[in-house]
Amino acid sequence: AFHEAQQPSFTVYANQVVLNAKAMAGVFLEGCVRLIGGGTDNHLILADVTSLGLSGGEAETLIDRAGMTLNKNSIANDTRKPFDPSGIRFGTPAMTTRGFTEEDSKEVARTMLTVLKERDDAAVAKARTAIKDLAEAHPIPDSFN
Repeated sequence: AFHEAQQPSFTVYANQVVLNAKAMAGVFLEGCVRLIGGGTDNHLILADVTSLGLSGGEAETLIDRAGMTLNKNSIANDTRKPFDPSGIRFGTPAMTTRGFTEEDSKEVARTMLTVLKERDDAAVAKARTAIKDLAEAHPIPDSFN
């Protein structure tokens, strides 16, 4: 890991991870979703989904059905129980490894927001197709196969 982190390519990758996270955070902020800390300066986004009328657990299930992965997460001063918190947490390293750009990351965030706002089978199915298309456009690098 130390050897990998010393490579110039790792600096490029790490910078892109943060750019992708910031791009996703921007979409969520534009969608009026409160982000803990007001945004991100790293690879993670922690969002309070109660403004969408959802718990973190409900959001996790919806996003999973759409072919994406995130986890429910407690937020600061959470009034909900730990097993059904108010937040969701997601990050950008895996998608960045696949070659996703800021524009791709924005598309993922917009797709996530649509699913979280519409919550119906049609929105989930449309999102699943969009995410599959993005994944196919950015295959896992051979070094990981």
